[in-house]
Amino acid sequence: MASPDTILSPPEGYVSPSFPCLYNPRAEFTRTNASTLVPGTCYLYYSNDVWRFTLYWTLICYAITFLLTSTWAFIVFSKKSVFLAALIPLTYGFLAGIFALIGASIIGFVLSAVYSVGYFSMSTWVPFLWALTQTMVAIMGSYSTAVSIM
Repeated sequence: MASPDTILSPPEGYVSPSFPCLYNPRAEFTRTNASTLVPGTCYLYYSNDVWRFTLYWTLICYAITFLLTSTWAFIVFSKKSVFLAALIPLTYGFLAGIFALIGASIIGFVLSAVYSVGYFSMSTWVPFLWALTQTMVAIMGSYSTAVSIM
């Protein structure tokens, strides 16, 4: 039986991938042995890497979403008050950063814990997909609020 240190450690020659390191997912289907790395793929093994990738993708997704909504709010409110309209993008940007930091921290470290307990290697696509999921949940959660304001 292998020691826990060898089970949880990354394969020999592993280097933490640089962000974003998304690869063609079809490369996963060419894998012949589960213990070897497929050329052209990127995996995450360390919890800090998982958290970092999740945070970066969440910040990007939230920035795009909050930029679009703050632009719409700026256009609507600029007819009423230019000062209030100027505060909207700043407030949205600040809230997007806070929400992304909190959400990515929770999800990133939970993902890292689940994958390490199961002795799995994590594809770099997983943090990206969870960032999209967080963004969709934020959009769905804001729908009822936006409708009641209008």
